[in-house]
Amino acid sequence: MKVAVFASGSLKNGLDSPTAGEGRWGQNLARMLAENGHEVDVIAGHYYDQPRWGNCAPIPNVNLGWFPNGNKEYDIALYAPWEHQYPGHDKGWHKCTTIPMKSKWFVHCTFSWGISIRDDHTCWNNNHVLAYPYIQENNQFPTDKSENPYPTFALPLPIYREFAPVNLERRKDIMWSTKDVFHDDWPEGHYVPRIGLATLNAITKLRKKHTFDTHFLSTRYFRRDQSKHARALNIQEVASSIPGASFHELVPRDTLMGWMSTSRITSIVSGLLGSFGESIASGAAPLCYSGHIHRAAARKAGILLDTMTATEDEIYAAMERLYEDDEFYLQYITDCRHELRYYSYSESYKYFQAMCQELGLT
Repeated sequence: MKVAVFASGSLKNGLDSPTAGEGRWGQNLARMLAENGHEVDVIAGHYYDQPRWGNCAPIPNVNLGWFPNGNKEYDIALYAPWEHQYPGHDKGWHKCTTIPMKSKWFVHCTFSWGISIRDDHTCWNNNHVLAYPYIQENNQFPTDKSENPYPTFALPLPIYREFAPVNLERRKDIMWSTKDVFHDDWPEGHYVPRIGLATLNAITKLRKKHTFDTHFLSTRYFRRDQSKHARALNIQEVASSIPGASFHELVPRDTLMGWMSTSRITSIVSGLLGSFGESIASGAAPLCYSGHIHRAAARKAGILLDTMTATEDEIYAAMERLYEDDEFYLQYITDCRHELRYYSYSESYKYFQAMCQELGLT
């Protein structure tokens, strides 16, 4: 099958390029499909920033390009953008129905349902469909065609092939992988920056009892010159005062996975995701808030945090128990992994096959 995958962002190291959740979904889908023998063209970047393999070995059956191949007819195009800007068109943004390529089906991938999907688009008349990554969130997508005219499919984000061994004896560190916690777009007094500071304080308190390194990712908005919240809450000073702390922006994927293999806890902040899936598959226990898909595991464990009202004491209590109680930690990871059962490469591919079958693709 000929498949196009639109991957967001810039690919400087092929399908191992650091990216947000949207890009990871696209990159992992491309890898999964290539491993199952499909011919996959990954479209990313711009003419001035064309995708490349970098330090990543090229993957068989995957071609990288910045512009859709108009000479090929694809069976299916995944993560088709709602709007596009390609050279050769008038300036400005253009509808998805004018993407310069031929495909039997176009799949718009979305993390959530919004009325604007129905009200702002009519491309369901042009063989465009919807797909979403998280099975546990399927009830948000209306089944009434008057509410949601798009054929809608589950297409899980492929996260892992096999679960990594836990190896408790080498898990001492903590990782912060949630980006934009202190971004200026959050209004004054918003709960996300407040919970971010509370999480930093909880790590500080735990570090006084135990020796570990803390790996902070996506820390641009920790800086006073980049964030009003960082200035108001003294984020840079608080984080820098934690012994063993190191600060990074996006890092190569092998570096990220290496940190996860030695981390005991991933300190997710509020409703933001922060690589929670990779964390669970790697054996690092993520903090869990009420909107997360592994919330059943956290609720069972009694450490489910409220997305808007979580306090420093509640965050610390969850972290302290996960860090100090091995039996509790192992049961929580087991339960989280049960929640992650849909997101293996093999299970995700079954959902892809089911979607193709319903669309009449063989």
